[in-house]
Order: sequence, then structure tokens, then C-alpha cells
Amino acid sequence: MLGIDAFWHGEFETARHHLETALDRAHAESRPGRGPGTTEVLAASRLANTLGFLGRPAAAARARDRALDLATRTGHPHSRVGALMFAAMLALELRDPASVRAYTAELTARPGDLGRPTGVVAGALAGYVEVLDGLPGPGIARIRRALEDPAEGEHAPGMHAMVARVLLEASLAAGDVETALVAADRVIGDNDNVRTWESEGRRRQAELRAAPGAALAVEAGLQEALAAARRQGVRLFELRAAAGLLRRHLDAGDGLAQDEARARLAAVLASIPEGGDLPDLREAAALLGRG
Repeated sequence: MLGIDAFWHGEFETARHHLETALDRAHAESRPGRGPGTTEVLAASRLANTLGFLGRPAAAARARDRALDLATRTGHPHSRVGALMFAAMLALELRDPASVRAYTAELTARPGDLGRPTGVVAGALAGYVEVLDGLPGPGIARIRRALEDPAEGEHAPGMHAMVARVLLEASLAAGDVETALVAADRVIGDNDNVRTWESEGRRRQAELRAAPGAALAVEAGLQEALAAARRQGVRLFELRAAAGLLRRHLDAGDGLAQDEARARLAAVLASIPEGGDLPDLREAAALLGRG
């Protein structure tokens, strides 16, 4: 529970420590013939997403697969759908639409196993897939309905923040700037104190409001996103914010600011614990190669 609480407050190193400790203790206390419990599934699935934010996609994939395996072995359908939900959210964050589709397809194929919170998030993910399938209107409407669902006081911490995060990604894919701004404001977390996606919300908000004469506001917004990512240790979002700053200065032809932004992005890229073939890493490398 300490790990999950830290996750929703954007304290990712703290979350990692508690979740790994919980899994280690569960393993040490396991007895022959006893299957895994739901607590192990919860810890492994949240750990996967935590590791993804910390810039460790390979370790995140291992934790995700462990969570899905443990969930299957529990024999509890609700454990499986919970692990699938967080696996889909991890795939969305790592910009892996094929995996989002696969996990969402299994979720929506098990309507009888979906509780209220998981059903709301599963509906939002299904709306995102509709957007990817070329149905932006119905897809966005479906996610917005999920976001507006009161869910009887929100049984699950962070549920509405998850839906807002899906809406942000879907509206960007659909080119719906107005809805994307609404979603960005929600994921910043000022209203519900869920800080998991604060940096991403601030970055998108700044970029979406870019307009002639708004250069200073865009710069300030990107700097806020970068500061939030650094404070939380979210290497993935720190990379995106640093890339956004360099892209802006490259497009504007700002000499000195461009050099500073290039050095900053190079430092962030070098600090990513794991390499891999993530889209964000490829784009950062391409930006550094621009003259």
C-alpha cells in the first residue's frame, strides 16, 4: 500500500523500493503448494509501470510479464483484469499501440470480470483503440463518458487520472486540441492530487498553447514540465520535456539557448538506465543530430 500510494503521488523511487520489498517478502514467505496472492499481482503490476517511468523499459516488461503470470496462477479473474489494465497503460506510455490493442482486446472480451473501476478504465482504453482505428468522434466521446463517470466516489485511487491520461493521448492522435487541453489540465493533478502524469500534462499543455507571441509562455511551461520530471525522477518524461525544449529552440533558431538545450537533452539521454528501441530515445537522438 505504501508503494501504491507513492506511485499516485509521483514518488517513483519510493514506490519502486516499497513494491520490490513487498515482492521479495512475498517470495520469501511463500510455501510449497500455495499459489500467489492478489497482493503479489498488485505489487508486480504497479512496479512494471513505475520502472517504465524511471526509464527502465526492459525491467518494466519483466515485471509486467511477472504480474500477468502471477494473475493467471491466482485463478482470480479480477487479478487478471487488473494486471491487463496496467499492462495497457504501460504500453500506452511506452508508445506501443500494438500492445495497447492486444491488452485492451482481452480486457473487453471479459466483461463479466470487470469491476466498476476496471470497467471504466477498460472503456476508456477501448475508446483510444477506436481513435487508432480511424473513429475519432466515437472514440473520444467514449473516453469522455468514462472520465465523467462518478464511479460512486471513485473506488480506485487514480482511476479518473488514468482515464484523463488516455483521453490526452487519444485526443492528440485525433488532432482534437480543445479536448487535449482539457485532458492535460486533468492529468496535471491539481484537483485530485494524483501527480503520476504531472510532467506530461504540463509539457502537452505548453506545446498545445504554442502560438505567435507565446514563446515565453511555452518556454515556461516546458521548464515546469522538466522540473516536475526531475523532482519525481521520471526519466521518460524528463527526456520528453528536454526534447521539447530543444525542438522549440531549433525551430526558432535560437543560438545560445539551442546549445544549452542540446547539452541538457544529451545529458538526460545519457542518464537513461536502459537503452532499447523506444520511440522517445530514437527521437531524442535524431534531435541531437539536427544542425
